[in-house]
Amino acid sequence: MITKDQFIASMLHETSVIKHLFTKIPDTAFDYKPTEGQRSTLELLQYLAFVGTTAIDFFNGNASAFENFDAKKQTVTRENFLETFTAEEMKIKELLDAMTEEQLMEEATAFGMTSPRALHVFNILKWLVAYKMQLFLYIKANGVTDIGTINVWGGKDAN
Repeated sequence: MITKDQFIASMLHETSVIKHLFTKIPDTAFDYKPTEGQRSTLELLQYLAFVGTTAIDFFNGNASAFENFDAKKQTVTRENFLETFTAEEMKIKELLDAMTEEQLMEEATAFGMTSPRALHVFNILKWLVAYKMQLFLYIKANGVTDIGTINVWGGKDAN
């Protein structure tokens, strides 16, 4: 078992890697989407910008947490992503720090599944990892050849 502090540190590591990967996106790649019907690079960033805090709010019982999600996403641009995502990162930490062990163990129902709230919150970490990988692949698909494993898992450049 990991502690809540270790979980938060893991979540913040993933957000840090996403911010690092953002710096690797070529200027021409923000409109890139592999196929019609998939998110563009910018749309992926817009999703990442608010999914963490919105989901925590939802898992804490706010059934309407996602109601303004699309409107919030539209406020994110390539110019303000890092600022917006850094604020999101700090709010994720704040919200998770505030949750008690008892709250994390309370049963919650989300997306048709009833389980301890901690398992639902764990899904946010999985989403960050999954969409981080998608962002990495979008960057690679746009011809960036000087990034690799250390960038996507360590959040830094190879020496």
